[in-house]
Amino acid sequence: MRDLGLNGIVLAVDTFLGSSEHWLGPEFLRDLSPQHGYPQLYYKFMNSVATERLQDYVVPLPLDSGNAHVVLHGLGLRASMVHVDAAHDYLSVTLDLERWWSLLAPGGVLIADDYDETRKVWPEVGRAVDDFRARVPHTDFAALPYKCRFSKPAG
Repeated sequence: MRDLGLNGIVLAVDTFLGSSEHWLGPEFLRDLSPQHGYPQLYYKFMNSVATERLQDYVVPLPLDSGNAHVVLHGLGLRASMVHVDAAHDYLSVTLDLERWWSLLAPGGVLIADDYDETRKVWPEVGRAVDDFRARVPHTDFAALPYKCRFSKPAG
């Protein structure tokens, strides 16, 4: 956006507490950089934002997905693009897709992270995305390794 001179913001919805994989996998636990038992992901994230001079474009919203949805819905905000990168279990992915699809403006694009068509990696993510797509009208589906995108019809 900065480089193209586009008007907008990236609203970064995240608890900044890590995922279950962080807490269950000793190899990932160090990524949390815990201090006194509390993850430091927010500070790492904001340091990266500042290093890249993106403070005018990235706004953190340190809430879980459900509460962030309630806030944005309550404010009447709509998104032109949503990137869902959350838990890897079927129910969590399904809930996130339903929540954020409802806030996606007509013609908007939803990107699902960790989508693997082969189902070898994160199979529940792929199943949840495909089941969701079977239920909602959408256009322009495309998949890449570990991501997919599709659009909400414009009208």
